[in-house]
Parts: sequence; structure tokens; C-alpha cells
Amino acid sequence: MKRETTPQKVSDKIIELCNKVVPEAEPIYVPVKAAVWSRLHECFPNVQQMVREHGGQPINGWAIWQWANILVEAEAHSVWKSPEGQLIDVTPHDNLNLTHNYNIYFR
Repeated sequence: MKRETTPQKVSDKIIELCNKVVPEAEPIYVPVKAAVWSRLHECFPNVQQMVREHGGQPINGWAIWQWANILVEAEAHSVWKSPEGQLIDVTPHDNLNLTHNYNIYFR
């Protein structure tokens, strides 16, 4: 069964959705590097834990998901900005292929 996942190609509909949720921000791909202790779909507490342990700051925004060519959606999401300024998604997702390096599309 197909599931929603990170869009591989940014279509006009994805751009339209992004412009509706946060018009002045540019969406980017953010690498997912889930911490061993991270809880599935619990981005806000996961990022807060990372900030406590390693510094940096939470960046709140929207994960953009696509299901085939049928649906695009924006989900409230938080990623970690490391002390060096790198954005990293520390939360595991069950809709991504965990055997490869992967990213989320974040606004």
C-alpha cells in the first residue's frame, strides 16, 4: 500500500500549499537523523531533548508530505538547529524508508 512520503519532485500544487502555510519562507529538504531515544511522531519533545543535551534551538514549521499524485499536506513539525547552524530532523517517521539516507521537505 502506498503511503504519504517526502515529495521527490516539487510540483505546482506543492508550491501552492507551501505559499499558503508560510508565504515568506522557502521550503528546504532537511536530513532525518533520528536519535536513538527519539519517539515516533513526537517531534516537539524530541527536539527539546536534543536542545537540552546538545544546545542549539528548535525550529518550528511544517513537514510537507505527498501521497502519490493525489494529496499533499502540511503537518506541524519541529526540527533541531544544531549549535553549528545545521537543520536536522531528529524524529523517526514510519512513512520513510529507514534503510537509506532520507530527508523531509520542511517549510
